Amino acid sequence: MRKLITSVLAAALVITLAALGLWATGGHESAVAQGTVNFDIDPETTGNSADTLGAIEDCVRVDIPSPAFDGVSDYNIDIVVTGDTQAPMAYDAALLYDENVVHVADPGTDQLVKLPGAISLTPDTDSDGVWNASALYLSGGAGIAGNGTIVRVGLDINDPTAAGAVVTFSLQPEPFTDYASCKNPPDCTEWLNHPTTADSATLAINQDCPPPGTPTPAPTPTPPPTATPTPTPTVTPTPGPAPANDDFDNAAVIPELPFVDYMDTRGATTAADDPDCFGRDHTVWYTFTTPENLRIEANTFGSNYDTTLSVYTGSRGALSQIACNDDADSLQSFVTFDAVPGEAYFFMIGAYGSRPGGDLTFSVDVVPPPLEIDVSIDPLGAVVAKTGAVTIGGIVTCSKAAFVDLYGELEQRAGRVIVRGYFSSSVLCAGQAPWSATVVGDNGVFKAGAADVSVSAYAFTDDEFAFAEATAPVQLKGSRPPKLCPHGGNEGFEAGVVNANVIPCWTTVDQAGGSAGWCNQGGTLPPQGACAGSLTSVAVPPEGAQAAMTNQDGPGSHTLYRCGVLRSGPISFELYINNEFGAFFNPSSLDFGGFPNQQFRADLVTAAGIAADPFTTSPEDVLLNIYQTMPGDPPVSGYATITADASAWVGQAVCLRLAAVENLWFFHAGVDDVNIDLRSRG
Repeated sequence: MRKLITSVLAAALVITLAALGLWATGGHESAVAQGTVNFDIDPETTGNSADTLGAIEDCVRVDIPSPAFDGVSDYNIDIVVTGDTQAPMAYDAALLYDENVVHVADPGTDQLVKLPGAISLTPDTDSDGVWNASALYLSGGAGIAGNGTIVRVGLDINDPTAAGAVVTFSLQPEPFTDYASCKNPPDCTEWLNHPTTADSATLAINQDCPPPGTPTPAPTPTPPPTATPTPTPTVTPTPGPAPANDDFDNAAVIPELPFVDYMDTRGATTAADDPDCFGRDHTVWYTFTTPENLRIEANTFGSNYDTTLSVYTGSRGALSQIACNDDADSLQSFVTFDAVPGEAYFFMIGAYGSRPGGDLTFSVDVVPPPLEIDVSIDPLGAVVAKTGAVTIGGIVTCSKAAFVDLYGELEQRAGRVIVRGYFSSSVLCAGQAPWSATVVGDNGVFKAGAADVSVSAYAFTDDEFAFAEATAPVQLKGSRPPKLCPHGGNEGFEAGVVNANVIPCWTTVDQAGGSAGWCNQGGTLPPQGACAGSLTSVAVPPEGAQAAMTNQDGPGSHTLYRCGVLRSGPISFELYINNEFGAFFNPSSLDFGGFPNQQFRADLVTAAGIAADPFTTSPEDVLLNIYQTMPGDPPVSGYATITADASAWVGQAVCLRLAAVENLWFFHAGVDDVNIDLRSRG
């Protein structure tokens, strides 16, 4: 049998390549034809390295003294891609081979041999001829012709089948019409289309390679004798006997769930009082009684005829239909319903219209309960007398893990006027989750006293949706804003409004043309609102209820800094990293227009340097690089303590700057519990 070697992440690569168009370029505005990208197999790896591509042979003899499938590579071959001239490029191809002779194994070396400035998706070894591997080329600027990728594949060779065998490997690119690359990164308004070609190679095991052009002998077919055809008589199938559960009174009892049954319904009959569900021919019956509340699904998937499926309660001659379906998947049927304990449910499977029966597959199982949510409102709220900003909250309860978006309104009567304000918030709910929001009046200022809150909650998973709403009176109590900006560095995170990019005591600056940036964050979702973007789960703030975190829906560069005169040397903060792209690229610039750039860095910078350019990386401005992500770092890390000694700059006007850049995919840098001793400069 010949097997296909391809990546289960092929779809992910397609998405990633499309995402590069979205994040790095804003889409393909035009495309022109470009050189062909060639896919080859090199059965001789000698001469191939990270800098050099040796000659590509068509066939190589391999002598294996005692070959056997043992999961260990006996010999390596290289999959070679050449001819690309620009970046980015995604490579994903299929290798066809005889799994009776070879299996793919770990080559014992770095499988990604040659791919400058790029990442590789991790391949898996296997024992059934299916190998998962793909690669993505992310070198910035113009590439070098032929400077593509070499992925090394280990072969575990079998015995006795392999002895004396000649194995042919065929390489095929995934069925994309072409590969696209940016012509002039980062200005990707013009794209290059690369047609693809593919080649094959041969491995001769314990024998010489066949001479070039030697065809594989094929048996000469013997022509069939000439004869006068005999007409084939038409055969009408004879229905078998009626199944035991042909009649309602003899319904087959389903003892427990899950349940599957197979039978031939060609001999099934129809009773005069069988109910109708898109017909009622060749009917058979089942019954089930549940001891508890269950949501049940039943289907006829796998049957080879046009079925109908219906569910009833009651007794013969007085049945009530609960569900009825004809075609849910091709010609097969599917129903779901909520069953209560003690009630007998009857399933009737029939043939559509007046068509014949066939080979029935009938399955019944329990469906997990649907997503359900509830939302409550805390009867107490807080209002800052000076600003009228109100903080309200409550609890979201959900039956399963779900993202929940909340939208609502706060009303308060002030004489003849009703002051109104609107709010939104998002939480990740796994059983229960607190929600909170800050509201300011659209047409007035909220005061301490009675008010009314209404909130709507929208919960969703990959395939379910649920809704809940609540209205309740609240009592707003006056509060003073916290004292901001003492000598420490973290108090502003707690004073800020979740999902807002105004962070008290700190300055946020985003590079023009970018997306989102730093916002106040709480809970297990990245900040939304002004920083709306990814909804991946993140770590909760380690100190207090809020942290500062980045989120975005496109490429950007973002700085968060606080300045003052440094009073003492120790600096520390808690850092969280969640790089959804999976790899870091850290050029010296913080410009998201330089491709690729996916990094976080923390620096002590001169106040004058920050004032001139918040994104400066000049050695004259950067006094101390406190931390920087590096290629090869884990893409996700929980909050960890970062420390530095800045004693050399005590008494100077400095800024602690936290910067994040992303132009590949979503990137979340979270910072909390900052400790730096600054005398405020205003």
